[in-house]
Amino acid sequence: MRTHKWRDSIGAFINVEATGTGGLDVVCQSGPGSWPSYVYAQSAIYPMANSAAQDIFPVIPGDTDYRMFSQDYGSIPGLDIIFLFGGYHYHASSDTVDRLLPGSMQARGDNLYSMVKAFAESSKLKNDHERESLGDAHDYNDEQAVFFDYLTWFMIFYSRRIALMLHSIPIAIFLIMPFLLRMMNYGLYCCFVTLYDFVKGMILHATGIMLAIIFPVIFSILRLLFSSYGMNWFANPYLAFLMFTPISLIGLLIPRTVFRVLPLSQDVSILKTSKEALSDEARFWGAFGFYALLTLAYLLAGFTGGFLTFFASASMLLAWISFYLSINFCGHQSVRSTVFYVIPLIPCLTHSVYFGGALVQFFIEKIGMMGSLPPPYGFYIPDIAIAATVGIATGWSLGPLISICGNWLARSSILQFLLHLGVIAWALSSQFFPYSTDAPKRVILQHSFLTADANQIVDSSYDVAVVDSNSILFLLKHAPEVAKELHIGPEFSFETANMSSQRTFMVCNIYYHACQDTLTKFT
Repeated sequence: MRTHKWRDSIGAFINVEATGTGGLDVVCQSGPGSWPSYVYAQSAIYPMANSAAQDIFPVIPGDTDYRMFSQDYGSIPGLDIIFLFGGYHYHASSDTVDRLLPGSMQARGDNLYSMVKAFAESSKLKNDHERESLGDAHDYNDEQAVFFDYLTWFMIFYSRRIALMLHSIPIAIFLIMPFLLRMMNYGLYCCFVTLYDFVKGMILHATGIMLAIIFPVIFSILRLLFSSYGMNWFANPYLAFLMFTPISLIGLLIPRTVFRVLPLSQDVSILKTSKEALSDEARFWGAFGFYALLTLAYLLAGFTGGFLTFFASASMLLAWISFYLSINFCGHQSVRSTVFYVIPLIPCLTHSVYFGGALVQFFIEKIGMMGSLPPPYGFYIPDIAIAATVGIATGWSLGPLISICGNWLARSSILQFLLHLGVIAWALSSQFFPYSTDAPKRVILQHSFLTADANQIVDSSYDVAVVDSNSILFLLKHAPEVAKELHIGPEFSFETANMSSQRTFMVCNIYYHACQDTLTKFT
């Protein structure tokens, strides 16, 4: 990067990476500025990009060559495009060509060909000298944009300047709405009381979202107390959804069950409206305010992932208009009016399920290589992490429905059904082994030599380590041929084992650097 003859002549770059064998080929980083992502949005045949990934990527214990080109040794505009899925065999001896997910390379090739052509034909393509002389004069090199794909069908892109305006609208609507609803007929005091009820609805909705995360976490811990091994969902990701989604839904509905009618500060006799109608109004605008507040927080923090909450709040506003108009014809508590509320939310719900499902699948595949933590608490960490992720995805996807549809969902019969479904999934999960030939357990075996100088070997040993929460004892029990090859008897235990120092364990793959808390030495 510093000495190559092409260094000053490069106008843009595309860094192609992989964390697996295919699947979604997502733009995870873009910059400097927003021109590269704009070119991608205009040219990608199968758009798979998400500016929220730029907020998450810096906290992931991994890196790509993108940083070298765009940050450390240059400021070349470019894209970081990464295969997200198929990570079970990533950087393993079984990572062969025949494991490529069908269609992935074709989609990547089509996108790359179209992007290279678009970059080459762009009037904003400049070499290093031209970029320095122009500075920030051109439109798409000054700030990070907001962009995301919708189910890989099409791409939505808008600049940060537009985001500053769009993402401020929901919170403005939330604050203004009490005055629009009450000011003309009931005065200023009633407006502030209404806003107070809306804040109550917001707190109640936030409580439901938090319980949707906490309940599956507690459920995962209880399950492991009665199980000899964890990560049953690793080879079968659908098990994670079967186990944790029903329990997460129970947590999401608990506030609605406890408070059938929201405790109102408004005087029902003055407003001449039923408590149920005012309660639903406060719940809806409280949920809307929750997403509006998160959108504003994203904006003020300088992140580009606020489109997720903005999309939710905008869809809820359309759904409320549809619901409000349908009440005049169908009644407040009718099934038809509820359907009119749900229909405008379908695009948002579909995108939330798509995004949340992809996030859960990505974490499940990567958690098998992220390292093991010291027992006994390390045994619980992967299940807690996946339970929390499923809870976030469930709360995020179904949260917009609860304010109106909660009347139908928060019934004791439905809650009992969800509980029974979670318990059955719990029982069934115990019959599934965590690993398979398509999702193997990763084990590191290293032959280590301790030398005094270049010619004298002081000691040698075989160092064995696992990279997930199921320990070496699990490995020796279910893979007895390993114990046989290493001459390990049935009396083996951690208390008597010779534990290796982390400093003696050298491995090329950066994902393994944090895994050696349970490293064992066999001499």
